[in-house]
Amino acid sequence: MAAAGKKGGKGAGSDDERESVTSEASFLSQEAVETPAAPVIDDSVGSVSGTGASTAGGSEADFAEVLEKLAEKRTSTRETGLKELTAGLRSYAFADAALANRETIFSSLISLIRRGGEKEGVLCAEALGLMLLLIGPEEDEIFTQVRGPLEYVVTRGQHEEVRVEAARALAMGSFICNTEEEVTLANLAFFQALFAGESEGERASDELKAAGVDSWALLATVAPNGYHTHELRVQLLEELLGLLDVSSAELRVAAGEALALLREYWRGVTVASHDVSAEEEDLLESIVDRLQDMAREGSKRMSRKDKKAQRASFREVYAAVAEGQPP
Repeated sequence: MAAAGKKGGKGAGSDDERESVTSEASFLSQEAVETPAAPVIDDSVGSVSGTGASTAGGSEADFAEVLEKLAEKRTSTRETGLKELTAGLRSYAFADAALANRETIFSSLISLIRRGGEKEGVLCAEALGLMLLLIGPEEDEIFTQVRGPLEYVVTRGQHEEVRVEAARALAMGSFICNTEEEVTLANLAFFQALFAGESEGERASDELKAAGVDSWALLATVAPNGYHTHELRVQLLEELLGLLDVSSAELRVAAGEALALLREYWRGVTVASHDVSAEEEDLLESIVDRLQDMAREGSKRMSRKDKKAQRASFREVYAAVAEGQPP
């Protein structure tokens, strides 16, 4: 939420916004595929200003060797290279070299993610997310380059875990790199269709729908002005309420956390009590009741471990939605 507030100027909750609420309406109201070519390494690797990246770490020779592995025909060699790349990106060991050669990296990763196997695809998606995080804000050209391939993998990929990681990378790129309101709206619609089971392509699993909920909730905090209309709020509350009763514990928790985040965000942008309709109030009452039930007990079909995890998760969600405690 801090990142959302910094980018969109919204969502940074004040002390007043965190006061305990006394009614369900206060949920809203502040008042109440080809083998990549051999990489070309930029030898003039230097410090990149404004990135916050460390200049310490792996050598240019190490980085060049990693990129050469990505172009190998042997799958195991490419996977080793992807592991080394993600490790170097996470530790910032390859930060400067990666930024200097970002076109080569993105080209290689985009090519590999669409044709590789499950393990390779997951590693590619993770590396893409890390690269998007590394290059920072206002990088619309790069995001445009990766957006189409990632959407394709999310909707039509053969491996479920790759689709999940691709969804996360897509959300990361949109949140950090994209500045176009029309693109943000399109991405919000993409993720909403995904968790609503209305997306194109292959059927979305519960795990993928959960990633769609998380991704949509993140981007909702930087949505353009006018996005959170009364009609949309009603639609979202209905959809998320329905997800609280699905069999997947992961999807139930994602829906509950999204409700808590929306509650915090909507109050932060001052949705006044007189803007909350009777229809919304009825939905909110149903949501609060359902969250309270889930915080106390679990389905008889659930294991003892899952019941305990659900109760713990939904105690926090209920406290955020019904009692106004910060999520």
